[in-house]
Amino acid sequence: MKRTELIPDNDVHQTKCLDLVSAVDSELRKKVYEMLESECDINTKHIKVMILGRTVFLEGNTGSEKDRNILSEAASDIFGVRNVVNYLTFPSPRTMRTLPIINSSSFSATK
Repeated sequence: MKRTELIPDNDVHQTKCLDLVSAVDSELRKKVYEMLESECDINTKHIKVMILGRTVFLEGNTGSEKDRNILSEAASDIFGVRNVVNYLTFPSPRTMRTLPIINSSSFSATK
């Protein structure tokens, strides 16, 4: 005889809700990646997108603080997005300074 477990109605409802949330998050993720591809002036190949409960998490590197802010604003403008958590980083102006190039031929080896 086959044993059948009954699932309470509220569990079935919760499962359906989770499936719906997952579908909405998946659709939002597609929209965010489409937005990233449309930002032609910004290099977005090092950006990762995660969605959880209609909250967008942006991670990775951008070229500047301005690019970081543009991408965050663009993601927040997408219909259905509740919140954007921006973990994008950019180079510090200090690290962007050029260091003098040292020519190795100017050093002589002495014995």
